[in-house]
Amino acid sequence: MFGTFLSWLQERKRDVFVAATSNDIASLPPEFIRKGRFDEIFFVDLPDLAARAEILRIHMRKRKQDPARVDIAALAAASEGFSGAELEQAVVGGLYSAFASGAALDTARLAKEISGTRPLSGTTGVLLDPIVTALQRGSAEVSYAFFRLVGVPVFRNGFLFSIPGLTIEVARECSGIRSSLSLLLTMLVAGHLFLKKGWNKFFLCLAVVPVTIFKNGVRIVSLTLLGVYVDRRILESELHRNGGVLFFALALALLGGVLWLLRRREREAERR
Repeated sequence: MFGTFLSWLQERKRDVFVAATSNDIASLPPEFIRKGRFDEIFFVDLPDLAARAEILRIHMRKRKQDPARVDIAALAAASEGFSGAELEQAVVGGLYSAFASGAALDTARLAKEISGTRPLSGTTGVLLDPIVTALQRGSAEVSYAFFRLVGVPVFRNGFLFSIPGLTIEVARECSGIRSSLSLLLTMLVAGHLFLKKGWNKFFLCLAVVPVTIFKNGVRIVSLTLLGVYVDRRILESELHRNGGVLFFALALALLGGVLWLLRRREREAERR
């Protein structure tokens, strides 16, 4: 059956859009994911804290349970590394336990289900861990350079930065892996639409990495300085949690400049 599917992928004549998902792409046979089978491979990360909380609320409401009756914030924090399906099964398991005991669903039952579940991410590892770590390290280096550039006294210990009145950590969440994937997708489309040469398209996509690291550094330093010199509450505000769109726009603008330069270079080459 596998060979039949591979043959169909290679030899199909009709226009068919094929999409597939995998929890561990590294375990797939190499002949299945070689160039020519699937045009592109994308990574979708696990839900973050806010997403886990909303997923729990959705599955509780779906089963006619009031999310306000449980501590959603604590459950979301306890379920780090869980996928949406695993969060759903935690709710289902909690409901089974409550039904068997003749009691209402509560925080303790859900917490027990969560603590008794080992998420798939904890057993198989995360495919993009090396990339996330590289982006995290790059963001830390750029942030340190920016602090020195603006003249702020800073003591660095790995990913920890101590400046007068505050110590911050460049966490894995600061890697910008989600925004970098969004930028990569955008540049793939833009390169296809506006560029002709393969090397220019490749260079445009490659530029996503330094631009992402630069954007991360600007965000880390800007929010830190605002928290120190303007208002400490900024570090816990919506600007910190959901203000990434502003810095994403900065990255888009920088990549737009790279695209403009590459397109101009192609046009000049055509005139010769």
